[in-house]
Amino acid sequence: VSVLGRCQMTYLTTDQIRTDLVKILEQIRDDWNRSIQVTDQTRIFRDLGFESVDAVALGSTIEEHYNRSLPFAERGAA
Repeated sequence: VSVLGRCQMTYLTTDQIRTDLVKILEQIRDDWNRSIQVTDQTRIFRDLGFESVDAVALGSTIEEHYNRSLPFAERGAA
């Protein structure tokens, strides 16, 4: 997976992305004062109690983290 940021192309492994996403979800969990352990198996709706608006906010957070627009709308419409 490639991420373009500030004139430099960086290639990320699946493990790096997984680690980043777990950290993002841990921050959300902490902001919501939840005590659940977050792993790559955590289900955002069932385990963390996300609602659809939370999933949209998560998408925006991921885009900001990687400084890249991601095709969430196109994937959801399929």
